[in-house]
Amino acid sequence: MCNVTKGFATFVLLLYMTNIALCQSVSDTILIDQVTVTPLESVTYGGEKSESFDSLMLKAATYKNLGDFLSQQSNVIIKSYGTEGMASSLSLRGAGSSRTQILWEGLSLNSISSGDNNLSLVPVASFDNISINYNASAAGFGSGTFGGAINLKSTPNFTNHVSVQALASIGSFHTYKTNIGYSVGAKKIHYKGSFFYTQSASDFEYYDYILLDTFKRKNADYFKYGTIQNVHVKLTDKLLAQAALWYQVNDANLPSILGTTSKEVQYQCDSSLRALATLRYTINSRNRIVYKTVYTDDFELYTKKTSPTAEKYSEYSEIKNKTNIHILQYVHKQATLRYGTFFTEMELQEKLAKADLTNYGGTKKEYSTIGVVQINHLINFHGNTAFSAGKMTSLLSVRKEFNSQYSIPFIAHFGSEYQIAKEKGTPLTLRFSVGNKYRTPTFNDLYWIAWGNPELLPEYGFSTEFGIRKEFFNPEKWYHLASDVTFYHSVLNDMIMWTPCGAVWHPLNTAQAVLQGLEFSLEQTHKTTINKTIAFSNKLQVNINNPHITKTYDTTSTTTNQENESVGHVLYYVPRYAIHFQPRISYGNWECSFFVNYESERYYNLEKTLDSYITFDARLQRKFVLKHLQIVTSFIAQNITNTVYEQIRSYPLPGRNFEGSLQIIF
Repeated sequence: MCNVTKGFATFVLLLYMTNIALCQSVSDTILIDQVTVTPLESVTYGGEKSESFDSLMLKAATYKNLGDFLSQQSNVIIKSYGTEGMASSLSLRGAGSSRTQILWEGLSLNSISSGDNNLSLVPVASFDNISINYNASAAGFGSGTFGGAINLKSTPNFTNHVSVQALASIGSFHTYKTNIGYSVGAKKIHYKGSFFYTQSASDFEYYDYILLDTFKRKNADYFKYGTIQNVHVKLTDKLLAQAALWYQVNDANLPSILGTTSKEVQYQCDSSLRALATLRYTINSRNRIVYKTVYTDDFELYTKKTSPTAEKYSEYSEIKNKTNIHILQYVHKQATLRYGTFFTEMELQEKLAKADLTNYGGTKKEYSTIGVVQINHLINFHGNTAFSAGKMTSLLSVRKEFNSQYSIPFIAHFGSEYQIAKEKGTPLTLRFSVGNKYRTPTFNDLYWIAWGNPELLPEYGFSTEFGIRKEFFNPEKWYHLASDVTFYHSVLNDMIMWTPCGAVWHPLNTAQAVLQGLEFSLEQTHKTTINKTIAFSNKLQVNINNPHITKTYDTTSTTTNQENESVGHVLYYVPRYAIHFQPRISYGNWECSFFVNYESERYYNLEKTLDSYITFDARLQRKFVLKHLQIVTSFIAQNITNTVYEQIRSYPLPGRNFEGSLQIIF
């Protein structure tokens, strides 16, 4: 079992935070559909494609983790090892999970040991805003953003309210989920929290195309639980404080891969404690100072036995990661009638990361000091012609990091958006961004005994993006249509790849890669009234991906042939074509949604591919609105056609399965 001694301290803190919130005077207002307003941020990352999911979309997926939610709501590359209790990772634009950052209130959730992100450990219900920045700048987000970033946020709601929601669901494969969330607000405080629990036997049937037989998944059960707490307090009219806490445990048995009849028993447990505190002091209408401090403590345990009755472990591994971060920001706003509005942000970061692992030979540390300067410019144009009426947002960012392990290049980014307001509600938006990027090696890359390579260099390169978005018909009327086309191109030098050197694999700066592609999306909404309002919406997203190796550096005799063949080859597990289609219809308190995903063949080595696949999911939801109560029932059918497919070689995914949920909001 996982080490849970820190759980006691966690719940003491929760009780303390709860007392603070409940001691404030609040009215007895009941919120059925709470609407939150995002506070003014100092800068917007102009010129980069982004996609945002609001609180209404998130409430409809309260019982899902981030991986399942994104696979149904967006056309991103998800790689799952099985049901939602198993690890799943996100790769934007084929960059790989270690080059896509998952950020909670600005804190990276990627492992400092492996660099990967695990979406199965992120509960959707705990956030009211989730957004995707497809070309997140390294100047703003730091290391590892060749594949963009996902932002998870909770925004304060300083209105008098009390809202509580409880959800329970039951699904196929003996899956049970519960979630309790609450929000308490007053004029000077907002406290929001959630507790969640999931367990499943995950015993689905699958076809093993290697052994040519059908089996039921064994040793795949899991349970996970945790809590996220967030409080915002207006200490004075000028001073805003935020404190947040996230504690979670994921306990899972790991099943065997396809083609094996091994009786080995594998087990993994992940626990994490994350805490942050922020102070925002508004000096005046033009100046603000922000201080943030962050602490993380992650524990990973992996064990393996040769059989269920074996007394000793054949493998035993513990990883302990700790991070301390301190951030100081100064924001200045300058507005002029002639030159528009300027936001200038200066930021200083201090970060200490530590990892303790037997396979590292002891504790390893990495210390960095980071300076960031960002200038955001907003100007409005007024006139009678199409190109003289509109607004332009531009962003210039520079970043310099001093790292205790290696030299980080000077980072710069420029992005701009020009919105042409030809008619009300139907703007044409042009956007462009360019900047250089980097990714530092992970602790596994550097320090793994007999495998790691302490001589590794950081990856570096640049990314550029150009996009056009056009909206048709005023969204305030009965019909609205929006289209978006984006072309992106990134060059990644000194790409780190684990390469066989004889019988041992080592990470090497072995290749240059290009990430490029074309993304198209079309969104349509249509409303009409026949007794009750009927709303139709459709979202279509089509991605054409071409991430590939352009050259290799290492030409040793053991790898020459393979590396020569890899030049021009598409990166592993990236589909050339990916399509996402999501039609939805609502009538009164009824809503029905469909989710269609298609991925073309994906290479898992130089010659072999995983088959293309298409999946169909559907969700039916009914709301019952009472005087002080709202009841939401939903039923979802996944993989309706019972498609046999994989997202990672040798890890089967569930066939047709169902889930029903009941949610009460009061």
